[in-house]
Amino acid sequence: MELKIPNTESIFIWVIIGAFSAWGGFARYIIETKDRNIDWSWGDVLGQIVVSSFAGFLGGIISFESGVSLYMTFALSGLFGTMGSSGIDYLWRRLFNHGGKK
Repeated sequence: MELKIPNTESIFIWVIIGAFSAWGGFARYIIETKDRNIDWSWGDVLGQIVVSSFAGFLGGIISFESGVSLYMTFALSGLFGTMGSSGIDYLWRRLFNHGGKK
């Protein structure tokens, strides 16, 4: 199997998806600190951004596979980034028909 080198446009699109995902994670952290009166922690910010970036990339991949527009892909990656671990949990239950926690 031969690997193709991605073109510049594809790389740029995935960088934008990553930026929206990370931005969504940062927004979620800000929302949580305000709602719960939590002190600011750069370690917690970084952890939230890592989880949210993964969730946002999953949202981007699902969007591409669903055939939605590029703008909807960016929006969905940002939304999945904001959902973070909740988005990953939703996908887990949806894809593997896992009813709930025991």
